[in-house]
Amino acid sequence: MNRDEDFLPEELAALSVPDLLQKGNQAAQEENYSDALIHYDRALDQQPDCEEAWYERGMALGAIDRLEPALISFDRALELNPYYTEAWIGRGKVQKQKSKYKAAIASFDQALEIEPDNALAWLEKGKLAELMNRYKEALTHYNKAVNCDPDLTEAWSDRAKTLWFLNRREEALASYKQLTLLNPQDAAAWSQQGNALYWLNHYEEAAECYDQSLALKSDADVWGSRGTALKKVAHYDEAIASYDHALKLRPDDSNLWHGRGLTLRSMERYEGAIANFDKALSLKPDFYAASRSKLFTLVKTRQLRKYLFSKNLIDREKASRDLQNVLSTAIKTKVPGAIVIALTTFFSLGGFYGFYSVTFLVGMATRLTAISVAMIFLLISYMGEWIEEGRK
Repeated sequence: MNRDEDFLPEELAALSVPDLLQKGNQAAQEENYSDALIHYDRALDQQPDCEEAWYERGMALGAIDRLEPALISFDRALELNPYYTEAWIGRGKVQKQKSKYKAAIASFDQALEIEPDNALAWLEKGKLAELMNRYKEALTHYNKAVNCDPDLTEAWSDRAKTLWFLNRREEALASYKQLTLLNPQDAAAWSQQGNALYWLNHYEEAAECYDQSLALKSDADVWGSRGTALKKVAHYDEAIASYDHALKLRPDDSNLWHGRGLTLRSMERYEGAIANFDKALSLKPDFYAASRSKLFTLVKTRQLRKYLFSKNLIDREKASRDLQNVLSTAIKTKVPGAIVIALTTFFSLGGFYGFYSVTFLVGMATRLTAISVAMIFLLISYMGEWIEEGRK
């Protein structure tokens, strides 16, 4: 804190403590924390026992990750007023940022001992429990928060995310709906509700929520989600228009090009679909899903043989890239599982013990059986992907 009044602006030196706090809070709301701290420090120069100034100073310092000075400020506020609920909550938040979880819980509990119905304290306890992977406990705290303050949108949002993680999808959707009821101007809340509806297979309702979100704020991700939802209900032209909007905002997004290609394929515009898959792969050469979609389209249009054995150098490079993507993905995701299955089968049939104790032919049969089971696993795995691709 600067105590040399010769360096203070004249208008600042003339302000009272309440005025300094007001201006500091205004600067903090505008995220101008350096100015906010100047005002809080000046207030404390005038009145060192001003608990509110110490609290606001702690909040501003915490916002810019100056955690140790923030903790000192909260402690000073609590020395002046041990029943300062907000200071206990602020202290707990800083302790959480410093990964001092037990101390943070103690601070939040102290706030709740003073004020049992403090929704913000319950909210912060929920966030901390979630951070510690205690999701059911987090949900209990979020429930307390929304019961204490039904208008606390952040608690409804965190409650919805936790319910979704716990696979309680319908309840999560209800929380997202509550969010949009509380704040119809929240574009993110509408898009989150749309995402929940999409995963519950309510595609038209999801698209309507994305429309609400986009009316408030144009966003590439939401345009892409809208395109995916509309494709699911065969509104292909609208889906393409959505992807086009998204790509205007983010032209280098490989996932958007892939989604647009899938929509064109559903419209039986195969050449356009392949061109979109190629665009996605030009942006992300190891994009396995795009390679798979392209190869499936080539099989569907009976062009795969021509593509793989093309004499055109560019086509040969593309084919090599697509096959490399298939092979590398198999090595990373499928072959390890096949090896485990093969070894399990091998040892369950006697393994090395059986190989040395029985005839050579029986030992060979054991190994061939293990290999065959692994190959069947690989075949089923690829068939599953092929069926999934066909559904797209």
